[in-house]
Amino acid sequence: MLRFVRAPDGVLTPDLAGKLPGTALWVETRRQVVAQLAAQDTTPPALPELVERLLRQRLHGLLGLAKKAGAIAAGFAKVEAALARGELFVLLAAADGAEDGRKKLAHKAARHNVALVDILTSDELGMAFGRANVIHAGATNAGWAAQIVSEAQRLAAFLSSPDGMDRSEDA
Repeated sequence: MLRFVRAPDGVLTPDLAGKLPGTALWVETRRQVVAQLAAQDTTPPALPELVERLLRQRLHGLLGLAKKAGAIAAGFAKVEAALARGELFVLLAAADGAEDGRKKLAHKAARHNVALVDILTSDELGMAFGRANVIHAGATNAGWAAQIVSEAQRLAAFLSSPDGMDRSEDA
């Protein structure tokens, strides 16, 4: 669910963190629903695009914090080694990465019952981690992994993309 709060000027404001004061309006986490809301109410221009950008920023920020906390392995070899040791709790694969490398790690993740998030591009992963060309990464801490999966699911639901967030055991 997405939370909106009416600002003093009457405009509905997205409140993804759920911390703004005021009367809340909750809507389903889908682009189409937000677009319908934008057509019916006083909202910022291009509300669906704003919400998508905010959802992506939340996920990027969370990934950056996890990296700073030392809870991220990045790079094919490091991710593969963490998977083999049973130390990976979520696999991040760039949506625009090479199919063969993605499939190889996805199959290993499935065997270890590790969630797969493949909704972000390599540029987005690189931006979140402060380095260039990140195709494969993963969370090595269960708490960070749960938060990453939750935010990725929100973004995938908003985009209505069933491939954006996938449980590896179903793949």
